[in-house]
Amino acid sequence: MTITVIDPAVNTNNPVANPDFATTIGAPGSPTAITVNIKGNDGPGNPGGTLGTPTISTPPAHGSASIDGNGNLVYTPTAGYYGTDVVTYQICETPSTPSCATATVTITVKAPGSPAAVSANDDYVSTLGGLPVSGNVLTNDLGTGLSVSNAGTIVTSSGTLVLTSSGSYTFTPAAGVTGPVDFTYTACDNNTPSTCGTATLHVLVNQGPDLTPTIYMPQANFAVAPNNVRDFVVNVEELVGQPTSRGNVAITITVPTGYTVSFSTAITSINVTDGTSNPVAVDNTKWTITGGNNQQISLLINADQFIAAKTTARLGFTATRTNANSGSVSNITVNVTNDATHTYDGNPLNNVYARIISGL
Repeated sequence: MTITVIDPAVNTNNPVANPDFATTIGAPGSPTAITVNIKGNDGPGNPGGTLGTPTISTPPAHGSASIDGNGNLVYTPTAGYYGTDVVTYQICETPSTPSCATATVTITVKAPGSPAAVSANDDYVSTLGGLPVSGNVLTNDLGTGLSVSNAGTIVTSSGTLVLTSSGSYTFTPAAGVTGPVDFTYTACDNNTPSTCGTATLHVLVNQGPDLTPTIYMPQANFAVAPNNVRDFVVNVEELVGQPTSRGNVAITITVPTGYTVSFSTAITSINVTDGTSNPVAVDNTKWTITGGNNQQISLLINADQFIAAKTTARLGFTATRTNANSGSVSNITVNVTNDATHTYDGNPLNNVYARIISGL
């Protein structure tokens, strides 16, 4: 297993690519091909990233290799060759560009009649704090009729792993836990006597981003027309130093009865009513209106956009008093939509902000 350090403050990390190992039996005539699940211990380096299909960057010296339709490496040793062979592959991640990493596959080719062997490869998976993650540790291991000999439920201070004999697992991080968590397992074949191999499941629990909204509206007293319009800014700030995933951040702004609200996706700055630093640069062009009416607007950040770590997205709005009663006091509210995946917001407790407004 290779330890890859990623930068949590950016959304352009390379994917995590780890080495693989396999054992096969050669032959003097027509050796049999072996299939290796090389993506089983790789993973994206950024929230919301997706791994593509591997490509071979350096072919083996003593055989042939290709990538099948499932992204597996198919290796066939040269007839009569016995020893070690190495293949290097590259795997890339979207939507980051460029975002690629390389890893090696080391294959041991044994002579006919050699004892059976089990190739147990380390596994890698990542999740966000508080979110369970599932997989199967045997999918990138090689052997006949493999099963996990130390299956069961493992409870640690970092979380709980439920591992079955078939290799399937679910890990649930303990509350507040982030960082690496490792579990060792043993894979055995169904021969008599059985042959076993040991590997490690590496789980990386990442802290999810934390968004919180605020409203910058210095003048919140609405008179009657023509002094009944207020331009203001909604700030959506990332607090903990983790970038959001791309294209997923959603917010909703609501004004009370007697007022309307509008939002333009064309503007890049706004003059805040009674603001001290006008004009204020805004990110309206990076967002899309997904629903609402003249009292409520729902917005979604565009597919290629995200909120970087420790930065603030600023959105410009216009509120207009229509028929609110004189002397009325009410709220404009903005909320970050709760995120069950924790990819753009892992803390729902600070997702709502209200600004008191008055009708004069």
